[in-house]
Amino acid sequence: MPDTYTVTRQVRVAAPPAAVHALLADFRRWRAWSPFEDLDPDMSREYDGTGAGSGYRWAGSFKAGSGSMRMTEVEPTRVVVEQVNTKPVRSSSTSTFTLAEADGGTVVTWSGSGRQGRLMRLLPMEKFLGPTFDKGLASLRAAAEQG
Repeated sequence: MPDTYTVTRQVRVAAPPAAVHALLADFRRWRAWSPFEDLDPDMSREYDGTGAGSGYRWAGSFKAGSGSMRMTEVEPTRVVVEQVNTKPVRSSSTSTFTLAEADGGTVVTWSGSGRQGRLMRLLPMEKFLGPTFDKGLASLRAAAEQG
């Protein structure tokens, strides 16, 4: 298996790009849609700012793990997040969210990529992360459409 991976998923949202962008560009608002937030409702969270350069740290159960994220790019049609997991397995990845206006709504694309260590190469990342991205995008759609 290759030592890098990319997983991409897409959803159409019946809300303007600005409404979706607001949910992506502030880590505090990720609790409304991120599929990782419900892994441990008691995990600790620390936030640092909003927009480009903002950060988020968490520590939770074995399932939720611990790590940090930083928004490295925030534009009206694109948000890029660098993530470092420290537990249970040390890894790093990049998530890129792109927004495209379409028929009065927004097409959101979530692309995640990273390097796979020896242990992680045993996991088919498309099957492992794909359903998680689908769940997150469905929640993002619901949150944006509720306003």
